[in-house]
Amino acid sequence: METKEMPNKECDEYRSGCEFTDCMFALAKEAWGELMKEKIKKCYEEMHGEHMDKVAKIAAEGCSKYWKSKMQQKQDCAELRAQFEETCKSCD
Repeated sequence: METKEMPNKECDEYRSGCEFTDCMFALAKEAWGELMKEKIKKCYEEMHGEHMDKVAKIAAEGCSKYWKSKMQQKQDCAELRAQFEETCKSCD
């Protein structure tokens, strides 16, 4: 028997026993996949966690520097715009 996928629905919405059974099978399949992901993550942590921590730190530091620079550029642009506006007011 092939089960049909029923994502994002609660099993109590179904009226027939077959619909409920199909929903339960779909939920069980989803739970199996979620549990497998958790177990794989645990294995990766055990095997490569220390190295991944170092890589993650470098990535986080780089991203922080990028956004800090981006915000500084916006502030600089706003200051220049204000200077232009002030200067243009005196041109009238």
